[in-house]
Amino acid sequence: MVFGFGLGAWILVNALRGPETLDSYPYILLNLMVSCLAAVQAPVIMMSQRRQEAKDRLRSLNDYQVNLKAEFGIRFHVEDQSNKTRFKAALIEQGYEACCYHSPYADPAQKGRGGRRSDKGNEGPIATWNGACSPRKDCAVGICPD
Repeated sequence: MVFGFGLGAWILVNALRGPETLDSYPYILLNLMVSCLAAVQAPVIMMSQRRQEAKDRLRSLNDYQVNLKAEFGIRFHVEDQSNKTRFKAALIEQGYEACCYHSPYADPAQKGRGGRRSDKGNEGPIATWNGACSPRKDCAVGICPD
């Protein structure tokens, strides 16, 4: 904006002074100054564009890696959930109730003790009652998918 006002002022002053001005109508001196300014600005602009291009390339690579990691995480959780669903369906087909899930604090009576252990001993998964059913022998405690 200041540059535009400067050019307008240069043209106005030289146009109003008449033929005895420093730079008359074709404004050759003004053209020379603007050309020199463009010659100095061009390499600076090119360098900043190249630097920005390198930053954009690194940012896009980082975005790709984050998206890839998120995709693998989502795929893992979807497969895990489908495996759990299939396992519960198989238990129900065999006549078991699917009334357990993994949370050490599901039953307030179990809080602080880490939940019930499976029938397999300490190597089995932790299964606790979810409150939807009472602990019975036909419940699949210890046969939970995790």
